[in-house]
Amino acid sequence: MAKQKDVYVKIVVSAELTEEDFVKALNIIKNVDENILLVLQPITPMGGLHEAPPQKMLDWQSKAMQVLKNVRVIPQTHKMMNQL
Repeated sequence: MAKQKDVYVKIVVSAELTEEDFVKALNIIKNVDENILLVLQPITPMGGLHEAPPQKMLDWQSKAMQVLKNVRVIPQTHKMMNQL
């Protein structure tokens, strides 16, 4: 018997994320397994990218939870730990 692997997907979210791209990612994940953990993480603003506002992150989470069973929003911690 093959050893079971833990699988998750992390999407680093910027303010520039389009609904079209987000829905496409959700559909790819769902087509593999709707039980795969999806982690949404706001981007660290740099290089012209902007972080999504907190309410937008919650909106993305709500949209993802309509398709997938396990969705979490986790902030980037490296900035808090002065590693960036």
